[in-house]
Amino acid sequence: MIHAQQKGYSPAEVLRGLCNAVARNFKTSVVRSHAVVAPVAFIGGVAANAAVVRAMREAFELDAEQLIVPPAFAHIEAIGAAMTASASSQTANLAHMSELRAASDTAAWHFQPAGNR
Repeated sequence: MIHAQQKGYSPAEVLRGLCNAVARNFKTSVVRSHAVVAPVAFIGGVAANAAVVRAMREAFELDAEQLIVPPAFAHIEAIGAAMTASASSQTANLAHMSELRAASDTAAWHFQPAGNR
């Protein structure tokens, strides 16, 4: 980003490049050579960023009907993890689940430097 700024790119161009990099990195690092079959749901906090959504659609060559962003994109349960856990013979300690849920439901997120946690 700094290099792009030094070359004279506008902040909008730098941010667009960052969004494109997120999409390309996901495609090459996570998806790799696996087939992507539409429809695909794009979930998680980054799905709230319209520029990243656009970059993902471009990277995977999917339109709005093929790459879907559900309205509650940030709080979709980890169904796959739950299914895996239910098939496992191991038990989990869920004593802190209510605290984690309360923390995830807060209205604002605040950054705290590592030394202040």
